[in-house]
Amino acid sequence: MSAYGVRAGYFGWAGAGLAGEKATFQSGGSSQVQLDYARALRAGPDFAQFTCTVNGVSRGITAVSVGNGPWGTNTRLSLTLASATSAAPPKDKLIITYVPGATAGTRFAFAPNEEIAGGSVPVQSM
Repeated sequence: MSAYGVRAGYFGWAGAGLAGEKATFQSGGSSQVQLDYARALRAGPDFAQFTCTVNGVSRGITAVSVGNGPWGTNTRLSLTLASATSAAPPKDKLIITYVPGATAGTRFAFAPNEEIAGGSVPVQSM
């Protein structure tokens, strides 16, 4: 299986880059995308605020959750795509986009309430 990932010091989502920010796609043929952060995230972002394109084609997101990542408690944002990506070459190119919603309590944020600005992050094949 192929692994996917990208390292970036600045995603455009936080106003300033955080050391250790990293986006990973577990493997080709999977529908799971994880974005790992160096700081704890507030639980409960609304999945409707996130969109995904795979090779330039829109792909629905059906769930979003916050959980434990390699840098500690609640440092991983997990997104579930409506369908799996390709397991065979050529590798898929994903772009995850976040647009803040109208309800402050469901916006993507660092704990406890430092909201993250909208933006996009590419997830490239490795």
